[in-house]
Parts: sequence; structure tokens; C-alpha cells
Amino acid sequence: MSSNLSTQILLKGIQPIEFFTGADEQDPMIWIQGVEELFDATKVDTTDRRRLLPMYFGGDVKKWYRSEELNSDYDEFKKQFINAFTSSVYKLKISTKLMNRRQGNDESIQLYYYDVLALCAHFNSDMMEGEKILYLLRGLKPSIQQHVIMSDPKKCRDLFEHAKRTEAAATVLSPTPEQKSTITNELIDETTAALRRTSINQSTLPTVHPNWKTWNNQGNSNNYRSQQRSNQNQYSSQYRKFPQRNSSKFKCYNCSDIGHYAYQCPSYLN
Repeated sequence: MSSNLSTQILLKGIQPIEFFTGADEQDPMIWIQGVEELFDATKVDTTDRRRLLPMYFGGDVKKWYRSEELNSDYDEFKKQFINAFTSSVYKLKISTKLMNRRQGNDESIQLYYYDVLALCAHFNSDMMEGEKILYLLRGLKPSIQQHVIMSDPKKCRDLFEHAKRTEAAATVLSPTPEQKSTITNELIDETTAALRRTSINQSTLPTVHPNWKTWNNQGNSNNYRSQQRSNQNQYSSQYRKFPQRNSSKFKCYNCSDIGHYAYQCPSYLN
């Protein structure tokens, strides 16, 4: 009785349902999810769902339903419908989106988790639990990913719970925006004070003329030349201090005369 009542309410249009015609912009999985939500709200049982669903087929989908031998079981019929009207281009788009899905810096683990599972369901409604876990792990934030991999989750729900705990712990440990602002202001104040101390120390140093290097080089050159002259004078004075020999005391060993050496002897010259 309740099933017939629910069917009558549904047929009277408690909520209008869009006809599925197989157009490119229509996603069969999203469409059937919307229909099932209405079925759940009106408490339509599985038998009636199989009978009522084709009433909302149109165009080529209606032709497909009338020409094919389809399963009488609702769940199997639903899979046949989704596989028949999910295009290869659409599957490629879903596959690319699933492979490239990454958790954003400000995205919560809950939003990321359910979005990835929805993509997995769109790509393959029969996807195994282990494959879903790989897709979930692939796009997690590195800070969360390391902790989750160490826990070695066997189910998607276990991964979700562990990631939520890691995210909560990171939120507690990370400073709030007000604390970050306070820390930034303190660093700016310390930097400003250090720059002021540096400028004060530089202002107390004696003023140096811009040409101090030129003068210094000239001074060094003058000092070098004066040092050279001093050394020359020292050598000259030492030479002058050397005692001069008296020629009257020279004796020639050749002729025995006084006043010359043997190599200067006149007898050799003659």
C-alpha cells in the first residue's frame, strides 16, 4: 500500500525530473543519483524503481531501452544504463581529472576525500578499495601524506580518519593568523632597531676625506723615497768612515822601494 502511495506521489510530480536523452552535457551517473534521491524521499522500493526509471528516458535512450534485452534486477539494470551512456571522451576527462587531483593548501581533508571518491565512482563504479586508496594517497598534502602512509590503511574510511587526526594536530600546532601577525610585527621591530643601531654606530665614526686613498698612496711613495735616500746616506757615511791607507807605508816586493805595489813597479813598466 505504501509502495503504491509513494508511486502515485512520484507520478504526480512532487519534484520534476529531467528526462535523460543521452546528450553530451548529461552525465548518466549524476542524473541517476538525482533520481535515486527522489526515490529515497518517497520511499520507492527496488522493484518499483526498476519499473519507474525508464519512464524518464527520452530520445535515443528510449530506443535503447526498447531494443535491448536488459536485466530485471534494478542494480544490474542501473550499471547497464551507466555503461551504455558514458562516452569514452567523458571517461577520459574523468580519468585525467582523477589523476591530477591534488589537495589544495587551504582545502580540508573532508572536501578532498569525498571529491576523490566521487571521481572514482564516475570513472569506475566497481573500483576496488585498494585502488581508491592509491588515488586518495596520491593527492594528499605531503605533510599529511607521510603520516597516513605510515599507518598503512586498508580501507578508505581508515585513511580518512587518520588524515583527519593529522590535520587536526597540524591545526593545533600551527599559529593562528593573529599570532602570525604578532610574530611578523616583532620581527619587523627587531630589524628596524638593528638598522637604527647600525646607522648610529656609522655616524660616530670620524669623517674620512674622499681622497684619502690618493693621499695615502702619495704618503707611502714619499716614505719609500725618503727611506731609499736614508739608506744611501747610511752606506755613504759607512764608506767614508772606512780608514784610508797611507801610501808612504806601501812597499814593493820587487824592487823593495816604498810607495807602490809590485804590480805597479817601474821596473816592469820599463
